Amino acid sequence: YFAHVRQAQTWIKYQLRAGGYEMNLGAELGYTGLWREGLLRKGLFINDSKGDSKHLNFLTYKAKATFSYRFSQAHHLALNLGAVQDAPTFNSAFVSPRTRNTVTPGLTPEQAYSAELVYNLNLPYIQARVAGYFTEMTNGSKVISFYDDTQSSFTNFAMSNIDKRYMGVEVAVRVPIWNGLALQGALNYGDYRYTSDPNFVQTVDNSNKIKLEDKVYWKGYYVESTPQFAVNVGLDFRGPKNWFASINFNYYDKLYLSMNPAYRTNNAVLPYMKVLYSSSADNAQKIWAMTEMVEMRKEEELGHAYTLAASLGKNWYIGRKYTIGFSAEVKNILNNQGFRTGGYEQMRMRKVRGTMPGQSNPSTTYYTHFDSKYFYMLGTTCFVNVYFRF
Repeated sequence: YFAHVRQAQTWIKYQLRAGGYEMNLGAELGYTGLWREGLLRKGLFINDSKGDSKHLNFLTYKAKATFSYRFSQAHHLALNLGAVQDAPTFNSAFVSPRTRNTVTPGLTPEQAYSAELVYNLNLPYIQARVAGYFTEMTNGSKVISFYDDTQSSFTNFAMSNIDKRYMGVEVAVRVPIWNGLALQGALNYGDYRYTSDPNFVQTVDNSNKIKLEDKVYWKGYYVESTPQFAVNVGLDFRGPKNWFASINFNYYDKLYLSMNPAYRTNNAVLPYMKVLYSSSADNAQKIWAMTEMVEMRKEEELGHAYTLAASLGKNWYIGRKYTIGFSAEVKNILNNQGFRTGGYEQMRMRKVRGTMPGQSNPSTTYYTHFDSKYFYMLGTTCFVNVYFRF
């Protein structure tokens, strides 16, 4: 098949300054067209595989605005606003582009709105930046293809109406100490969560029928794959004859594992729900079922970690036209290799056959977690860069 993507954009920018006030406005208006051109007619999808799919047309835009006021050389306040409407990607726009022309149900343009308030302080004995930010992202879409044990087939799991919210505070400080040596630090504390229960439609590659259509219960869960709390404290040196060096301590926390959406559907916990609401199950059996449901749906936090890094470098200027220099850096000096920098819950489910508490059938089939996959931090690493600028 051919994936056709057509895009066009036009933009404008405006700037105004008056005394201590400054305003910057920018806007972009665009168009994105998507369609699939199938080159092969498949027997399973006779009328939905060869030829052009439905043409998807999206109006896109981006708008940003900055309003700032400089009270003096030492104090500066700025408000940054943004709004974006973007088209879905080709891969998320079609349920299974490698087999058919079917469009992801509920597909709409993705939108994001953001606001940031920033205060900058610039004094001889301290420089600082404090910012508060808020971003809302709505109508996201995503298609995941995997082997589904509950369907015994390769499946396409198409989600729509994915909403997220990011908010937090950032602080950065630099304090000169003596003769080019300065203490510097930065902190970010955020709260990034899903704010909706996305819709999903599940199909399989060997059928043109929808197998499941329901919701993924993600509302209130943390957004994965990035630390939501981070601290940096270090010493920075800018010496005579263009020497520079630094040493930094970093701390990370509130990092979460990428979630399998199928675990958080009614279908995944249906066997446990049958026990939970069974009139013949006793309290112990219902507690077991509730425990298994919670275990299936809980979100895994990867824990905290700290690292230490150092760098050293120097520049030489040749005739005020050329620069030659080097920089060297050592990362993770403490050789902390136990920190999990990310990972994901496998899309597979472990099939179990046996007797569930509260049931008499000895050959009941139910499903539990597959082991998750993790990424680990590299040990101590070194980097040396030699450069010539002209």
